[in-house]
This record gives sequence, structure tokens and C-alpha cells, in this order.
Amino acid sequence: MPENSALEPPGDSRQASRLVVVGIGAVRASIPSVSWVLARLPAQSRLAVLIVVQDHQPDDLPGISATLAQAGRLPVEVAADGLQLQRGHVYLAPAGALLTLEGARLRVGGDGDRGALDTFLRSLAEQHGKYAIGIALAGLGDDGTLGLAAVRLNGGLAMAELTMPADQIGRHIVAHVDRLGSAVRAIGLGADIQPDHGAAHLRDEHVRRLESELHLTKDRLEATIKELETANGVLKSSNDGYRAANEELRSVNEGLQTVNGELAKANSDLKNLLEGTRIATIFLDSDLRVKAFTPSATEIFHLVENDTGRPITQIALRIAYNGLEDDVRNVLRTLATVEREVDDPRSGSRHLVRVLACRGIDNFIAGAVLTFLDVTPAVRADETLRKSEQRLALAQAAGHIGSWTRDAGTNAQWWSPTMFELHGLPPGEAPPADAHLAFAEDFDRARFEQAIAAALSGDGDINIEYRIRHPLRGERWLATIGQAEARSNAGRPMRLVGVTFDISDQKRAERRSALMLAELQHRVRNTLAVVRSLAARSLETSRTLDDFRSHFEGRLGALGRTQSVLARLSGGEVDLEELVRDELLAQAVPDDGHLRIVGPRISLRQKAAELFGLALHELATNAVKYGALARPPGSISITWRIFETSGGPRLGLEWLEKNARPVRPRQRRRGFGSTLIEQGLHYDLGAATSLEIGAGGVRCTIELPLGSDLVIAETAGAE
Repeated sequence: MPENSALEPPGDSRQASRLVVVGIGAVRASIPSVSWVLARLPAQSRLAVLIVVQDHQPDDLPGISATLAQAGRLPVEVAADGLQLQRGHVYLAPAGALLTLEGARLRVGGDGDRGALDTFLRSLAEQHGKYAIGIALAGLGDDGTLGLAAVRLNGGLAMAELTMPADQIGRHIVAHVDRLGSAVRAIGLGADIQPDHGAAHLRDEHVRRLESELHLTKDRLEATIKELETANGVLKSSNDGYRAANEELRSVNEGLQTVNGELAKANSDLKNLLEGTRIATIFLDSDLRVKAFTPSATEIFHLVENDTGRPITQIALRIAYNGLEDDVRNVLRTLATVEREVDDPRSGSRHLVRVLACRGIDNFIAGAVLTFLDVTPAVRADETLRKSEQRLALAQAAGHIGSWTRDAGTNAQWWSPTMFELHGLPPGEAPPADAHLAFAEDFDRARFEQAIAAALSGDGDINIEYRIRHPLRGERWLATIGQAEARSNAGRPMRLVGVTFDISDQKRAERRSALMLAELQHRVRNTLAVVRSLAARSLETSRTLDDFRSHFEGRLGALGRTQSVLARLSGGEVDLEELVRDELLAQAVPDDGHLRIVGPRISLRQKAAELFGLALHELATNAVKYGALARPPGSISITWRIFETSGGPRLGLEWLEKNARPVRPRQRRRGFGSTLIEQGLHYDLGAATSLEIGAGGVRCTIELPLGSDLVIAETAGAE
């Protein structure tokens, strides 16, 4: 057989020259330690060295191989599957490979990232026994611990850098090989390795250590003999005690007979209980054979009396439970209880199945117990309740209503998500007791706490409105309604339930209604005052009753149109262009080439709109009767603009008639319109007006200060 052959039998005469395999586990950081070990091995060696580097990459192999070849005197090559080990060679495991041995032949597999060194060293120990040397260098963590233990248990040499410097490991390898050769020569088998002086010194140390251990063992043996003699004396005393115990045992046996009678009675009662219960129960042994079952079990399985002793897997099920066998075996293996809900496809019912291990008299697992409980009513009730809760949740979400509960004893609360949103708080599982009033006013806080205290004392339900001021969401009004859900034996509430919803819109509507009522009253008073003034001025300037009726009705209509526009708009503001066009439309003035209306968007407050409407009415009426609109080819241009003055921005409106018929002198008298424009607008609005009646028609200019109390410019460019 050649030197690099596989293992020889222990009695072979060439055992002393047999191949010794060294397994080294390392990381990239401990490559210098590997170099220290290889540098101390002889060039002509019966060793084959296998190196497993845990964290290197495929690209690292050439560099590591070159480093190791330069450090030692042995050739280095990469391990390959099926490669025959040769003495005096170093083999480097590929990256990520799982390295094992079959005799002196390498096996290289995949998935060597975790526990690769333990696997390799165990394989080395099993295949080479005392001819195996295992080495774990620093940086491996716990990988390699089990492998080194296996090498040691199989007679080999195990070393770790944590307990021995790397420069000493090589010497110990040589010493171990020398000891193997010396042991063989001692029985006449010969050897081919001559120990050096360092190895002899290590062997002498080993002999001295063995002699010391032998003396220690002898001392322990003598102490054990003395303890044994003492124990023999105690044993003799115990024999006397055993005789007394036998007497007591006879008495116990008599008691056991009595207990057996009672046990038989208990078994009878248990049998009656099982037969009378409506819970289907089946007892199985460890081989899944039926030992016993209750009558109700026949509704679940096709069972008859003769089925006792049959495997449960051979009995047909009436319900859909395909994993029965797997569950029973899992319970017998893990002793964990299994619970499942299964359906009956025939009736649509549902059963709760519980599988648990059953222990025998001597506390070993004797089998399993299966119980089938009909939970159909409970499941249907839960489903109904769940759907009802879903509908309630949807309704509350749609109505933006939050629900809550409060424990009367602990004040612990539960809130729905909408409650957190309503109060402007981040969502949480357990809101604090004062979460309702996180941003409430002090007065509202006191009223709310009084209402809660009264409800908890049993004096009534909760029905309260309170206001909160959130730093980001502003003012908000909330309404909370609640009542006692459960009461103690003394009649005191144990828990409060209720809902909370946002009434901010309602409060704003109430406030708006109050403001509108006050505004309406104010407008009515102002309108009545204007009507009285119109009636008085119309009466002063009218010659006949028909003349008064015509003027008064026209002016009253103009005022009514302005009030209609004001009532139609919620802000109490009137667009100037809309006011102009409504008045001209009321006078049946066509919007054609004879009419020009141009100006920026201007809004008038109520007072300015009423007087402007009357002034426009007077100008339009005069134009239709006597001015540019009385006959062709007359035309009217109504323009307005915003311009800057030293006193601030002002609105300027111009009414300009062209091509009107000449006005006879007797027609040129000052009436209500002239008085209103020249005096009324100036007195009531602070306007600057100009009214000129020329040959071509009327030219009227009105200037008003721009301000939020009279005129609002929405889009305008100052001139």
C-alpha cells in the first residue's frame, strides 16, 4: 500500500508510517497564525494539512495560497472534490465550500457558510481517530468547538489559539506525531519518524503528568473504598428499616384494595358522565387506535361499538377535517394542545376541535383525547354581532360620530378613532382620563366634570355641549351624550358609554342666524327711513297725485331691486356693474351699441348700494324720458375707475349722455334726483358730485372714498 493511501487497519505493521491529517480553522485575520504553524512543520512530513478559512472570497484564494506557500515548506493547492490526500501537502478549502473526508479522499460540497468548521473537524475525527489533529485559530467564535471536542474524544490532538500561542502549535503537532511513533515502537511495530529533543522533552512532561494523575486517582480510590465501607454499614441499618417498611406495605396494600373499589365506582361514574354528555369525545392510544368514545362522537365519525381498537384513520369523518392525523401526531410529539374550528358540510354547523395528550398511570404519554364541541350558535351570534358592529362603525364614520366608554372604578377609557380626531389628539389605545377636555375652556371643563360625576353617582345621563380651542384647528364645539351601561348590585353605574359628535356647523349656523336677524332688523329700519324720505321728497316735487305715484313707485322699485340684490348675496355687498345693469334693465334700456358700461370690479356696502341705486334710477329715468334714450341716435356711457389722491384711493363714476334732444328751459328745474345726487350723496356718503345738463344730455360724476365701510375694490389698478 503506498504512503498516501487511505486508512490502514490498527493492527497493520505500517501503522507508524500512516498519514496524519491536520485540520486548521481560521479567518482572514488569522492567516499570519496559520503561517506560524506551517513554518514549524518539517518539509519531509507524513502530515497532510487541510485549511478552512471562514470569511474569504473566491478572489482571495490566490493571495492566501501564495502567503501560505511562502511561509511554510509544504506545497499549497486548492481542495477539490475526490482529491486523494498526499503527505507533505497543504490543501486550502474553496470559499463557501463544505469540506469533509472519506478516508484519505476529499469531499467538497456547498453551503459552508455556517458551522463548516464543526462539520469538517467531526468528519476528520471520525475518519482518522488518533491520527487527526484539530486546530482552531482566533476569530472563529463558537464555530469549531464541537469539532475539536470530537477530535479529542476520538483520540486525536485538539488545540486552540486562545489557550496556546500560534508559534507553539507547530511544536505540539510534531510532538504528537512523535508520540504516535513511540507508541507503535513500544509494541514492536516500528516507526519512520525520529523525535527531536524538543519532542522528547514534551514526552517526559507527559509521563510526569500521567504519573501525577495516577497518584491522584489512587488517593481518590482509597477514599472511595472508605466511603463504600461506611455505606455498607448504613446499608445494614437500612435493611432493618426495610423490614419495617414491608409491614407498612402490607397495610398499604389493604388500603389499595379499598381504593380500587372506590376507583371502580369512579370509573363507572366517569363512564356515565361521558355517555351522558353532549360533547363528542374520542380516546386514542399512541398508535392512533380508538380506545373509547362517547355516544355523541357517532355524529362526527361513522363509529360503531366494534370500532374499538381500529385506527382512527380508517374511520370515515362526517365533518371536513383533513388534518386530523397530522394534528394528533403533532400533539403526541410536542405535547402541545391543538385547537381548530372545522365545518360540517352537510348542515353548515361548526365544531371546535381540541386535541391534547393523555398521560398514563406512570406519567408517560399513553395517547390523545379528541373533543368536538358544537359552537355553531356562538359562531353565528359572533358573526351577527360583528356585522352589527361593522354597520355601526360605518354609520358612525359616515356621521363623523365618535364612541367611548369609561370605567366607573378606574376611570380607564376606550375611544374610537373618530374621538381622537374630534378632539385634535394623536391616535392612541388608552386615552387619559381628561382627554375629553384637553383643549376645553375652564368653564366648559367644570361643567363637563360635573356631568360625568353626576352620571357616575347614578343621578342621570350625560348630555352636554362644550367648546375646545385647538392650537392648530381653532375653535370647535362638541356634544357628548352618554349613559350607564351596567350597574352594580347597589345600583351604582359600573361603566359609562356614549357618543361625541361635532356641532360646530350647528353653532355657526345659530350664530349666523342671530347675526342675520340683527342685520335684517337693521336693514328694515334703514329701509323704512329711506322709504319715508322718498315719500316726503316725492310729495314735495310732485304737482299731482298721479305724478307723485309715478315717481314714488319708480323710486320704491329701485330701492326694492337693490334690497333684492342685497338679500340674494350673503355678504351684504352689491356688485356695482350688476346694480347698474339691473336698473337699466328695469327701465327697458337695451344693451346694444347705444349703451356702454365699463369699469373694474367694485362691491358696494348696503348704505352705498341703496343711495347709488336711487341715483342711478333718477339718471336712467331722466334719460328715458327726456335725455339720450328718449329717441335715436342718443347714447349713454357709464364708466368708473379707481384713482389715487392725497387723501387715499377713491372711486370715480361718470354718467355721460350724448346726442340727447335739447331741453326746453321750463324743463330745467331741480327735482328729487338733482337734490339726491348733489346733496344726499355728499351728506350720507361723503361723496363729491357734479351734475351738468347740457345740449347733448346729462353729465354726472360721483366720487367716493374707497374703504371697507362703503366701497370695496376687488380687482382694480390705481390711476
